[in-house]
Amino acid sequence: MSKFISRVAGGALFLALALGLFNPVHAAGSVEKDSPDKADFLFGVPKASFAARGGWSVAGTNSEIFELVQDELTVETGDFNAPILILDLTYKIRPQIDAMFRFGYSRVSVDSESRDYVDQDDNPILQTTELKKIPLTGNVKFYLLSRGREISRFAYVPRSFAPYVGGGGGLLWYRFRQVGDFVDFEDLSIFSDAFTSDGWTPTLNVFGGIDIKLTPRLFLAVEASYYWAKSDMGADFVDFDPIDLAGLAMTVGLQIVF
Repeated sequence: MSKFISRVAGGALFLALALGLFNPVHAAGSVEKDSPDKADFLFGVPKASFAARGGWSVAGTNSEIFELVQDELTVETGDFNAPILILDLTYKIRPQIDAMFRFGYSRVSVDSESRDYVDQDDNPILQTTELKKIPLTGNVKFYLLSRGREISRFAYVPRSFAPYVGGGGGLLWYRFRQVGDFVDFEDLSIFSDAFTSDGWTPTLNVFGGIDIKLTPRLFLAVEASYYWAKSDMGADFVDFDPIDLAGLAMTVGLQIVF
């Protein structure tokens, strides 16, 4: 009789879970207080996730080329700050540890003119400076708290929020390009030209953020990250120090788990 009652109770529990009539959070005294009418559990623990975030990147400009541009042209330090897009693909390797591949993209184009010179008709001498950065990195992501709780073999309840930190490294592709009119300081003549420095360089990055549950599979993803990178400049910029490609990014977006 006891075996029969256990089987009936187990079947009723499974049916209630399947129909959404029973909320395992409240039945098991979960760590979170969610509304009873929410469908706030998953059938199984998520193994992977994809996140897309956008935000703002504050560029590092601690190098000779940026000092020259700001001294000679009407360009300010903050002009190289830019919108940034970050895409993350993660795979769970431990309960609180993910392996992550990250793609980033930022680009800014700054129109300027010579600070101290004009042409023979007193018109400004115009040019455009572009900075583009694409980091590709492999990272390890550490969650500081458990991401959720398995209530039974039937249900997994994600936390309402999950803070994390992480870091890693990879390669960054960049392009620094100036196009327009310039002053030859030897004879003060004006000439048109394009100067480009681009290529791949190693990069390191660290980050920290929080995933905030919107639904059991969808999260609001908020993050701050910092990356380091420098590169020798191309032949168009002979005798310049390496260009500073570091940056601080603040981003927000959505993450889906599966």
